[in-house]
Amino acid sequence: MRSQWSSLFQRLIHEQRQKVTDSKRLDNLTEKFEDLKAAILNSMGDIKEREVAKAVVKYRRLLNFVRALGMKDLAFLAKKHSWDTLLKHVQIDSIEDLDLLMDKNTVHELKFIKGRRPGRQILYLKKVDGTFFEFRGSFAMLEDLMGEWNSFMELAPQTRSVVFEALSDTDVMTSYLRYIPEQLETYAITEGLTFNRSFTG
Repeated sequence: MRSQWSSLFQRLIHEQRQKVTDSKRLDNLTEKFEDLKAAILNSMGDIKEREVAKAVVKYRRLLNFVRALGMKDLAFLAKKHSWDTLLKHVQIDSIEDLDLLMDKNTVHELKFIKGRRPGRQILYLKKVDGTFFEFRGSFAMLEDLMGEWNSFMELAPQTRSVVFEALSDTDVMTSYLRYIPEQLETYAITEGLTFNRSFTG
């Protein structure tokens, strides 16, 4: 029985690793294609069009992120807004840091299966209605996105709208973010997670 469980664990771990690898490869190819498309746009047109093309490349990750959170309102981009105001606009109430509630040996075996690989952080962006986004990234990555948002807000309102509209014609590619239409508290219990830290805007 022990060997059967060990075999099952190894198979599940291998499948999870393969899924992560395939997902990263697809994202990398998509990003290269989008960069190439933007570079082509950058080689033609007037100065203003080239500036827009550069902004599309620079802020693509950021705007894919906010689009994945549900951002669709172009009117919101007409004025400068802080990062906290953005999160409120897309109904994010808090950012939660959860840990696995298991003994060390079990955690070591199950982290791959749950997608919680050793050294890899998962944050939870809780919405006002209690459902949430699973963010497979660190606080440092969120801080980078916040910095990109602040920089994006320095663009002229019309430029912000044009860049957002240009990216709206492409699919949202965010393998690190997925929406889970469950109550976070219920999900935490089901997955054996415990609340560690909570951050609100």
